[in-house]
Formats: sequence, C-alpha cells, structure tokens
Amino acid sequence: MRKDSHRKRKILAKLNSIDWWISHSPVPRNNAIKVIELLLKKQVEDVKTYYLVQWSRKSIKWGPPIKQRQIVRTKNPIIDIPPHLTTPALKEILFPEITLPDSRIGTQDIVGLKEMFGVGIEEKMSLVRQVRVLLNAMDTKEIYLPILPNSSNNLVPIKHAMLHYNFVLSTISVEDMRENTSWEPLLENFIRCLYVEAKLSNISIQDLRDICYNTTIMRKRVVDLLDLIGSRNSLEYVRLKALFERGSTLECRRDGLTTCTMPSDCRHTVIGNAAGCDTHVLSGNQMTAKHKCHGWKSNVRSEGMACKIRSPRDKSSEKHLDKAEYKVWK
Repeated sequence: MRKDSHRKRKILAKLNSIDWWISHSPVPRNNAIKVIELLLKKQVEDVKTYYLVQWSRKSIKWGPPIKQRQIVRTKNPIIDIPPHLTTPALKEILFPEITLPDSRIGTQDIVGLKEMFGVGIEEKMSLVRQVRVLLNAMDTKEIYLPILPNSSNNLVPIKHAMLHYNFVLSTISVEDMRENTSWEPLLENFIRCLYVEAKLSNISIQDLRDICYNTTIMRKRVVDLLDLIGSRNSLEYVRLKALFERGSTLECRRDGLTTCTMPSDCRHTVIGNAAGCDTHVLSGNQMTAKHKCHGWKSNVRSEGMACKIRSPRDKSSEKHLDKAEYKVWK
C-alpha cells in the first residue's frame, strides 16, 4: 500500500508531486536505464536489506550507549577491490594493451569492471564520466564514525535506526540482514562437508571435481558459483579455488581474523596483457636483511604480499632483528 510520508515543514515532496513528475517525464532510453540501474544498484540493495530486519521483534535498551570512533565503510561497493588496487584495476580496463595485469586483483572483479565500462560506452558517456563511474563503483567511502564497539560493518548503513543518544536496539544481528535465499552459507557448508569427507574417504582430486560439477545449489552448479565468489577469501572459498587451480592467495579471513599458512615450495606464475607482453611473478621464500623491528611475532601485509616475521627476541634476546625471514606467495 502506497503511503504519503510528506509532513509540514519538512523537505519532502508530496506523493502527488512525485506521481506527476513520473507521468510527465520522458521515457529514458534503454541504455540510459542500464546506467541508472548500475548507479543505483547498491542503494536499492541497502533499502532491501533495511526491510529484511523485523523491527517489531527487536528490544530497546534505554540509556546512553557506549560508542567508539572507528573507520568504517559507509557504502558497500559494487566491485569490492582494496583501495590501493583501484588505480591498477582502472589502468587494466582503460589500457589493456600497455598495462600488465596485477596478480592481486581477481579475474571476476576485472570482468565486472569491463561490463560496467561497456555500459558506459553504449550510452556514449565521456571518458571522464566513465572513469568516475568506475571509481564510484569501487569506493567504500570509509570515514570515522561513532559506533558500538565490536559491531559489524554490515550494520553501519542502518546505524541511524539502531543507535541514538539515549537508547540502542540490542538484538540486531548480521543474520537479520541476510536473505534466506542466499547461496553463500549453503556453499560454505557444502565445502566444509566435502573437505571432511575427502579426508575420511581419501577421495581423489578428480572425483572431488566431478562432485562439484554434478552438485547444484539453488539451481546453479558449484563450479558455476565459483565464478561468483570474486575476491572473497574465506577458508572455504580458498579451498574451492585451489581445487580448480584458480588464482588465490593463501590468506583467509574469518570473523575479522586474518590467517595464512606457510608455503612449501617456490613457484613462478606468468601473467600477460592484451598486447602479449608477459611478466613473471615469483612466489616462495625470500630473505630480507637489515629489517629493524622490536621483538614480536605477527603476520603483516606489505606490497600485497603476505609475510611472516620471526624475531630472535622470542628466545628472550634483547637485540633488534637484523634479518627477517619472509614467506612470500602470490
């Protein structure tokens, strides 16, 4: 049922005004409709996510909530690429014959950017506007906001509805904002079960691939869902990519914790651009000298490579680290 939400002294148009504008406006071209749908794709999904929450079943906790200022995403990008990789991705789309592909960018992300670039060409947009559309599709709009401690980034778009100066909705979870028809949890559970069964029954690699070819989730084959994973790097997706020899890092993320395993060998990967120019990417062990750091043991990320530093101070030594052993992989 349509409801007029216009109020006096509020900057809101009346429902009749909106209907008049729609009925008297010219019908946009098909190419223009594609561009509009592309630009408003995430906004439509955010509205749909908002109505997935059953607000009538939530409880209110009165009192000033404890807030913490953090850098959060205020926008879910259409193409989720790390900010430091947006420029290389844009160069690969605009200049494919003079730019070498970056191994840190997923193939599916590049395909998505090419589709968006093709829509802009059909609409005969200027190159500057096309670049702006592509950058906007990858922009997460990260800013400092006062939010609840340890709250999920998925709740940031509805922060205005769940948090106020004297109350907070205390029973909202990330699961409330997920559709029951999503294939992602089903695929993750399938990969977990397949991994355990492969260990117990000693199933061969080829048999595991045949199982993925013959298994469907929501009328889609598992091997087809592999193309929709994109840059997601949970442990289950990393295992599925490795099964079909897809490019992936050994780094996985789960519930905010990023972990990575130690590589066992050194290998070369050849990548090339549209002009046929190839380059070699080395993944393996590398020794780096004169790297000073105080004694700690942790995983760090530098220049797109997952590294692990082992400090001599693990053995109660007071010296600075003169040599660090880097475990580097693609």
